[in-house]
Amino acid sequence: MQKFGGKLSDEAINMIVGYLRTEQAKAAGVPLEEIKQSEDWTPYMEGDVKAGETIFYSEGYACSKCHAVHGRGATGTGHEIGPDLTYIARTRAPHFIVESILNPRAYIAPEYEMLTILTIDGEEITGKKRYLYDHRNRENPDVLQMLDESGKLWTTYYKKDIRATSVPRAGVMPENFADILSVKQMENLMAYLLTLK
Repeated sequence: MQKFGGKLSDEAINMIVGYLRTEQAKAAGVPLEEIKQSEDWTPYMEGDVKAGETIFYSEGYACSKCHAVHGRGATGTGHEIGPDLTYIARTRAPHFIVESILNPRAYIAPEYEMLTILTIDGEEITGKKRYLYDHRNRENPDVLQMLDESGKLWTTYYKKDIRATSVPRAGVMPENFADILSVKQMENLMAYLLTLK
């Protein structure tokens, strides 16, 4: 697919992004009026982009363990555990980004849903799931694959060897950022994320 960045005006890009956000909202069941309101989102205080970038790549907050930005971060193939955030500010409204940080279970894209399986041998595995499809794009009902939490290894499991499946109560992304990030740190992190266009 050819690159359009140098050919489209800012107005055209904004119109396309607006359309995509509307379609994403429909798919996620988000009322369209929420998307329109989110355009008016303003930060509580001015954020520091460099400080936010430091938070994103720090060991303590570990955002880059599962997310990549322009190929940086997400050790190994860990970007498969969480979405690539290179263009997050272009594709998601600020309100959505804030909610995704503070309440990561509010919306999880289907391709990043986690699953726990219990094998007939008693082994319990939690990871991202994917199904295998044939050349006619039909799902194979007999197998599924699981990506371990390192984001490096896909393992195939036959459904006949699985005793039970369940959705884990906790996702991979920490759910306590509201407790561990100060308001200033949150504004700094958002300042950095909003540069990713």
